[in-house]
Amino acid sequence: MFILRPFLPFLFKIGNMRCLLLFLSATISVSGLKAASISVTNPSFESGTTGWTGLGSHSVNSGLSPRPDGTTNNAWSNGTDGYQETVTAVEANTTYTLTVDVGKRSDTGFPMTDTELRLGVGSTFGENLLLLSGEVRPVPSAGWVLWTATFESGNNPPSGNLRIELLAGGVQPQFDDVRLVSSTSSFNPSVAWDIFVPNYSFESPDANDGSTFNPDRWARTADGGLDINGLANCDSTPDPSDSEQTVYSNGGDWYIALNGSNLESKRTYRLTVDLGDRTGLSFGGGELRLGTGSTFGLNLLDATVVNNTVPTNGGGASDGWETWESTFSVGSGIIGDFLRIELVNPGGVQTLFDNVRLEVLPPPAKGTIFMIQ
Repeated sequence: MFILRPFLPFLFKIGNMRCLLLFLSATISVSGLKAASISVTNPSFESGTTGWTGLGSHSVNSGLSPRPDGTTNNAWSNGTDGYQETVTAVEANTTYTLTVDVGKRSDTGFPMTDTELRLGVGSTFGENLLLLSGEVRPVPSAGWVLWTATFESGNNPPSGNLRIELLAGGVQPQFDDVRLVSSTSSFNPSVAWDIFVPNYSFESPDANDGSTFNPDRWARTADGGLDINGLANCDSTPDPSDSEQTVYSNGGDWYIALNGSNLESKRTYRLTVDLGDRTGLSFGGGELRLGTGSTFGLNLLDATVVNNTVPTNGGGASDGWETWESTFSVGSGIIGDFLRIELVNPGGVQTLFDNVRLEVLPPPAKGTIFMIQ
């Protein structure tokens, strides 16, 4: 029996644009995934910064010993982005997994959430970036944690060698033991995938009053009355894995621009946020919005589905919180500009926000499966 599967969708990226390719494929079986290591020059920085641009290296022992690979040196940055062009050419229909140990010195600030891993093609930093399809970025705490990012080359990637990028953030983020592995692509664009939201549960106090816009930071409108706030007089948040920290609004609005996550045409996005009602105060109401660019309230996407249930703070441990979900089409958003999440309070006292999640939804299924006997 032969199965013909027409019009299977696949994503690929040219420059800063992701495109959807529909192609006809005839397959009998899918081969198993085979992982292969890709050579990285000086991956643990034991030879200083040899092979890397934009980073420093040192053997400082400030809560960071031993190193993840058991040796002495690692890389650091004070605001510049590091990168390396490998000697391995990009291949089509391939998943690349980039794994890096990221650290926080005990005598400096936290490597903020705009610290980022990227993979591109060619020698020019920031160009021909591959599609990020998965990411794990735990927060370092005076030590090391493992960050992993997966990327898709698609059916028609730009030509050239792979380029690793380690983006800076905060005061002296530390990097060590850089590993890159390739495997046959298993990415399925017919399933929703996540967009990384920095500080999504507000456990890191990287927020400001909105006086200076800073991409990848939560900010509030000038009249917001917003701040990082422990959950006194409020039920536990729905996410038991966080440290029970949230933000509140007495009538203002939180927003964050996702620098590097750009609006795509013919896409649907789903924004999910937990909203809470604080004991002894009336619920201030709320709205979830998506826009593009750095200016609050402009270039808004159209909310196509809104599912909001008003939280009521009662006597139970699980009272006081409801999960809100809205889906959005392009609307007035500018294609190619970076996305912006807005958590809006229409003016009441007091609304709590926590656990912000953003997904890209797959396009509607197209084509039919024909059976030929």
